[in-house]
Order: sequence, then C-alpha cells, then structure tokens
Amino acid sequence: MILILVVLFAFFSCQRVGNTSTEISDTSKIALITKQIRKKPFDSKLYLKRAKLFWQHNQKDSAIRDAIIAARIDSLSDSVTFILSEYLIYSGKVKDAIQWLEKYINRKPDNVLNLTQLANCYFILKDYRKAKEYLDNVFLIDKNYSRAHFIKGMVLIETNQPKEAINAFQTVVNYEPENYEAYNMLGILHHELDDTLAASYYRAAIRLKPNEPQYYYNLAFYYQEQKQYEKALNLYNHIIRKINNKYENAFYGMGYIYAAYLNDYVKAINYFDTVIRINPNNVDAIYNMGYCYEKIKDFTRARSCYIKAKAIVPNFQKAIDGLNRIDEALK
Repeated sequence: MILILVVLFAFFSCQRVGNTSTEISDTSKIALITKQIRKKPFDSKLYLKRAKLFWQHNQKDSAIRDAIIAARIDSLSDSVTFILSEYLIYSGKVKDAIQWLEKYINRKPDNVLNLTQLANCYFILKDYRKAKEYLDNVFLIDKNYSRAHFIKGMVLIETNQPKEAINAFQTVVNYEPENYEAYNMLGILHHELDDTLAASYYRAAIRLKPNEPQYYYNLAFYYQEQKQYEKALNLYNHIIRKINNKYENAFYGMGYIYAAYLNDYVKAINYFDTVIRINPNNVDAIYNMGYCYEKIKDFTRARSCYIKAKAIVPNFQKAIDGLNRIDEALK
C-alpha cells in the first residue's frame, strides 16, 4: 500500500520566520500591538493580529491565548473562530477546537467554513459518521463547497471507498483547479488502482507547487513501481539537488532501486548510509544496508547493521532472519 495520508491537516500553512531581521521587526510589531491592546482592550482584531505573529514565531501557547481572547470578544466572527480552531488542531487539541466550533455553530448554523472545520475535527478523531453528518449539512447549504468535498474524499479513503473518493477529489479540482493537494490525492488513489492516470495527476500537483518534494517523491515511486527506474532515479536526484538535499525518502528510494532492482549493492550502501546519517533510527535503511553488505559477503558489517536494527526494533523479524543467515553462512 502506498497511500500516504496526512490525518491531521488544516486549511492554511502555518509559517515560521527564519530571517533574523524579520524576527526583530516582528518583535517590534508585537510590542506595538501590545501597546495598542492596552488602549483598546476589547478590540478582537488586535488580539488576532498579535496571535498570528506569536504563531509565526512558534509561540503556540501565546497565540492560542490571544485567539481565545479574540473569540470571547467577538464570538460570531467566522475568521476568529476558524483561526482559533486551526491553532488548536495544529497543537493537538482537537477536542478543544470542537468545543469552540460547536459553540459558534449553535449561533451561526449556516456557516460552511466552520461547519467544514467541524467535519475536519471529527475526521481527525476518526469519527467518520459524525464527520459525514457535518459534511451533509454543508452540502445542503452549498453543494459546491470544495473544502467540504476534500474532507469527504479523505473520509471515503478511510472508509475504504477509493472510487467514491476519486469522485470527491475530482469535484474539488473542478471547482478549485489550483488545489495541488487534491491533484496529489487523485494521483495517490489512481496509483493505488494501478491506473496510468496517476502520473498525470502527480505532474499536475508538481506544476502547481514545484518546490514540494513529496509530490516528486510520489511520482518517482510510481515510476519505480512501473519499473521505469531511470525516470524514478532522475526524480529522486532532482529532489536532492534542487529542493532538499536532506530528504531522506529520496535517498532511500535510490538505495532501494540500486539494491532491489539493479543489484548494485555498493551504490545502494552509500545511499542507505546517507539515510542513516539523516535519520539514525531509520530501521529499514539500517536493515537494507546490512542486506547489501551480506550480498557482497561483508558479513561483519552486515551483522553490525542487523544488530543495530534489532536494537531499535527488538522483534524485527527480517533482522533476526539476517543474523541467522550469517550464522549459517559462517558455519
């Protein structure tokens, strides 16, 4: 199975500021807004503005605190409730998000933005029946609301209805043709069904978001499974050279192709070694490197890898089998 689902997702991209001069500037902005709040302590927009700056600097508790104050001041604001729920979801406080959303929906039951967010929360909690109830309410109000169709697609995937999920994500791109994540999901679903349309959907996602390594990886993995190894290797290389030179899945994919399909175990070892340098607990890379050493009869290094893999996952059967093979070979 290749389905990669981000169970906890939200509708905006939380940003962290990494530029020092910007951080100084934003710190000044926070101080300025704090002064303004002292003069206007019941201005929800000021609290929300400061909350966004806190969030950008990964000060989650402060951001949530300000968003809660804004929601208490202006309990009927669509955007305030939505942003507060986003912060709570990203912080793993989904049940708290539900409480605020339900309080809001009791007063404004026809707001599709926050009805959809409630469905999202129940999806995250794996209460698919409840998620579907809220989605049905959204569609009674606006049958074309693309965010709701996206979550419907996710629910259908989790309830093992891939063809219906395809219809849902297709509806998303019909109404929102720039939705790159919907194209990615269509690629994943068609990939699962071994449908050649997968590649075109992955390429559409890449076209819309060309710096997202996951989309290149998905397409590369599709080509890998189609035995188009050169195309797969080129895409893995593109990720490493052009997007993220520490993207461990790309190094792992290259190592796997060289080990499993091209029988170039020395090259594979180099790629698996890079994976382990990036993530020392990647047990699959450790095992695979051990297997490559075993294939070139370097049993000492192979044994070391299997022992490391077993130390991370004590009941890792492949590592146990590998150690047994080496014992047999050295008898």
